[in-house]
Amino acid sequence: MIDWLRLLGRMTRLTLRTDRRAAVALCALTLSQGAVIAAIGLSQRFLVDHSVAGDTAAVVGAVVLGAVARGVSATASRVEGTLSIYLRSRVRMAFSEQVQRTVATIPTIAHLEHGPHIDRWNRIFQGSYAAASMPWAVLNASASVVSLAVTIGLLAWVRPALCLLALLAVPLFLAGRRSDRLLRDARDAGAEDLRHEQRLHDLCIRPEPAKEVMLTGGGAALSNRATDLWAAASAREIQARLRGVAYQTGAWLLYGAGLATGLLVVGRLVAAGQTTVGAAVMVVSLATQLQSQLGPCWRGSVRWRRPVRWSATTPG
Repeated sequence: MIDWLRLLGRMTRLTLRTDRRAAVALCALTLSQGAVIAAIGLSQRFLVDHSVAGDTAAVVGAVVLGAVARGVSATASRVEGTLSIYLRSRVRMAFSEQVQRTVATIPTIAHLEHGPHIDRWNRIFQGSYAAASMPWAVLNASASVVSLAVTIGLLAWVRPALCLLALLAVPLFLAGRRSDRLLRDARDAGAEDLRHEQRLHDLCIRPEPAKEVMLTGGGAALSNRATDLWAAASAREIQARLRGVAYQTGAWLLYGAGLATGLLVVGRLVAAGQTTVGAAVMVVSLATQLQSQLGPCWRGSVRWRRPVRWSATTPG
């Protein structure tokens, strides 16, 4: 945990040094999610309720509020995506350069021939984008917590029991953490196999060693061995992915059952006259938003990336 916090602090400082104004702007856009979600939900409730009451001025106000909230949401999402890609790419390059400089300043070259050290550097370089994304992953999680708090407050306004929908975030979160852990372990276990696979294919495709391989007639054996190593690493990662999908599917089925129960409760309240149709519309809207808000709890920062088989056309 301490190492994780140290890396988070280092990547945050590196991000601010890279482009402070862009980082501050992206932070503000990310934290505005809660206000936008609340405005959208309230505008829908007011629109329906005041339409039934025939209050034209209030209807116009609800429409304006919803339009502004939707416009801010769409604009902020587009700008946020562009700034995020820009900052993460620049920070990734700066971080990779720092790692390369550190490796180059180590005395002697013995560490350059030690397999475990090489595997570790390969993992660092491969995970450089995830490292650059750490500050934003934490910020997105914080923004999601704020948005969830706003959503829960609005749901409690209709019926306190509807707050129980938020408890269904726990299985989603645990399933996501389990899935990410399985994937990381699979990639760590396959790092050595992928390094050997790349070296073996290098012998077959690079001019100088390929001459010797061709003279000895061992090209087919080396290529087959490299293919087996790549297949083993790929199978290990695919298996981890499938197990993660199984955990996540179970958690989402549980969430769907809870959501259906909540909507049934709201329908009965409307039928009994204990709440308004506008409140029911708001609950449906918030439930949909809640589902998207729970996404960061189970989506890992590690994206799907099947082990790349090295070939003559693969960039080195």
